[in-house]
Amino acid sequence: MRAGLLDTEVKILRPEITRNAFGEQEEEYKEYYQTKARVLHNSGSRDVQNGEILHTYIKTLEVWKYVDVIETDFILLDGKQYRILSIEDDKTQQKKVITIELIND
Repeated sequence: MRAGLLDTEVKILRPEITRNAFGEQEEEYKEYYQTKARVLHNSGSRDVQNGEILHTYIKTLEVWKYVDVIETDFILLDGKQYRILSIEDDKTQQKKVITIELIND
């Protein structure tokens, strides 16, 4: 993988569990890591389910192998949150290939 292809800034959000005043566990996603990535658009469509419009965008990110990312993390890309569908290691090119899907709020 060539470094010049990593042209998009992405942030990795990791869940942090805290307890509130009532002793309940709360999960909050906080910025964990920031890196450059190559973003490839795989597919995207607009779907209507139960009277709501859903945008199902799937993208692929390529980052260096040393980037600490796990399946429970979220990716913040262009102000939108994405969930991680899969992470694959490519040992020959020293990169991780991450498939992500847009989270519809």
